[in-house]
Amino acid sequence: MENLRELVYIINQNRTNHIELLNTKKHSKSKVNKLFSAISKGEVDTDEEAFHLLYPDADSKSAFNNLKAKLREKLLNTLFFIDPYQANHSDRQVSFFEAHKDYAAAQILLAKNAYKSAVEILKKLLKKCEHYEFTELSLMISRTLCLHYSTQIGDEKRYNYYDKKRTTFERTASLEGKAERYYSQLILKFVNKKSPKPHLAKQAALFCEELIPELKKCTSYKFHLFTALIRLFQYTCANDYSATLPICAEVIDFFKKKPFAANTPIQLCYHHQLVAYIQLEDYDKARQVAELSQQLTQEGTFNWFNNLEYLFLLAMHTSRFQEAYQLFSTAIEHPRFSFLPEYVQQMWEIYHAYLHLMIDLDQVKMAEEDVNFTPFRIQRFLNSIPLYSKDKQGMNIAILIVQILFYLQKGKYDLSIDRIETIEKYCSRYLMTPETIRSYYFIKLLLVIPQEGFHRTAVERHTKKYWDKLRGVSSEFSQQFHKIEIIPYELLWEITLGMLGQTRVKIRRQK
Repeated sequence: MENLRELVYIINQNRTNHIELLNTKKHSKSKVNKLFSAISKGEVDTDEEAFHLLYPDADSKSAFNNLKAKLREKLLNTLFFIDPYQANHSDRQVSFFEAHKDYAAAQILLAKNAYKSAVEILKKLLKKCEHYEFTELSLMISRTLCLHYSTQIGDEKRYNYYDKKRTTFERTASLEGKAERYYSQLILKFVNKKSPKPHLAKQAALFCEELIPELKKCTSYKFHLFTALIRLFQYTCANDYSATLPICAEVIDFFKKKPFAANTPIQLCYHHQLVAYIQLEDYDKARQVAELSQQLTQEGTFNWFNNLEYLFLLAMHTSRFQEAYQLFSTAIEHPRFSFLPEYVQQMWEIYHAYLHLMIDLDQVKMAEEDVNFTPFRIQRFLNSIPLYSKDKQGMNIAILIVQILFYLQKGKYDLSIDRIETIEKYCSRYLMTPETIRSYYFIKLLLVIPQEGFHRTAVERHTKKYWDKLRGVSSEFSQQFHKIEIIPYELLWEITLGMLGQTRVKIRRQK
């Protein structure tokens, strides 16, 4: 059902009236159209719901499975008639859609022995692909034309012409493939875990040594994009965010000189600048590049959600909690949110917990009709984030902290003591590294709270040593400061102290 829901969303967002393969106007009572309509309106989300809606009296699902297959086939056929100009696509994106459609048409014509028509399409298409630097498609077209002019026509001059192009495309495709493979190998380690991995900076440096000398020889879009991402990774992995800024400026300048709109690499560089400025706590510049980045993203895309996430973090870091709440709602209420990878959705669950805390502290005014913030349940929260609960030097730190703060805010001191005691060993085992030392000191602050009977003045007096140490560690060199510290620890500690009273609390522990 997940695949069908995604296809239905794409078709509904990009409908065309020129050719209607999925006929929702005629025969509207057909089960195919009923299933399409039910998915479109959000009436069904699972196979079980759709089955019971359309076949309430059936025992076997064979007819339902056939119906799903039929709808899927119609949706896929309709994809070819989507008008790319209806959406807010750049000229390169529009050309990408059209080029692949034309290439598919040419291949069908070749299979039907319509060589003249196919070759005419491919020759024109190759010019477009060269202009927009679609290397892989250019390579496939040049191979087909080489084969045509050698085996079908016997034209040596034209064969040599396209063979020369093929050789150039093969070299470019090889470099692009290498850069893409290297970047995939690096980023794979960070998708589900945000814990420090400084050894990868050395690996990235080795990749850069191999790729950077080729940049002047190969100016292709894809090669420069992935090489730039590896160069940036080399420094972000080592927490050297200042070093990423000149690289971003260089890459933006390179892609702005392209004869087409290279929105994606430029947006990615603005996004990296946004991350760097948040990490460096230069929030004014962060807001400026965030706006530039958002202008280049298409609503509902992965990069759009990614940029929205950092706008949320920027708001949280600058105490603009109401704005963060609005950004959160924009993200999770978007129809495409449910199609995001699991690790992305779970990250938003962690943000949800921190926002919930701000609502309980009257720092955020929740909309009356908002159904996303039902009473907070710790166990339900933990069940929703299995990936990050295992990320001991990464997001699990933020998860542990927000649990303790909820117990303190609710006055459940016995439960807060239990949770604080469990993290004492965790603190010395996982957080005694330069990259996580800020988290170490913050948890040390939390450990003092039950020792001093939840008495604010006593806690402030006995935490001065760790408070001074925390403030003495720059966030610039803290691993994933911008994510793990969803609210900067200096601000979060002030919020924590505000939960404490001036009366000592004695807790009788059960033996």
